Amino acid sequence: MSTSPERDTRHFDEGRRFPRVEAEMMAVIHDHETRHFCHVRDLSEGGMRLMGKDVPGDVTYLDVDLHLPDNLAPLRVVARRVHRRTGGFGMRFVKLAPGGRTRLGRYVRDRLQRYPVRDRRLELEQKLV
Repeated sequence: MSTSPERDTRHFDEGRRFPRVEAEMMAVIHDHETRHFCHVRDLSEGGMRLMGKDVPGDVTYLDVDLHLPDNLAPLRVVARRVHRRTGGFGMRFVKLAPGGRTRLGRYVRDRLQRYPVRDRRLELEQKLV
């Protein structure tokens, strides 16, 4: 995605259950006694894409602390890795701390209200007409 200020910060791809938004926050992965620091690239109520060099390579389920910008304690989630790409990987949320779904939903809804909708299915249909 472009780094210009005009960029779309949310989209809803065909096949996705939840709309995702670009995110600007840190995540800390807890892997046994080691902490790995990552950047959350995008986020939805169902998962996230993390970017980082120091990411555990052979673990499927991970404990992750999300540092949401609501000035509360980090949100602890258990997430399952669903894909790995150069520099990062996609995670699906398996379990959230109590109240976590509410906090996560509030963040996503706030981002959705601030930035224009980008529905790629609608864009494709308009190009075909």
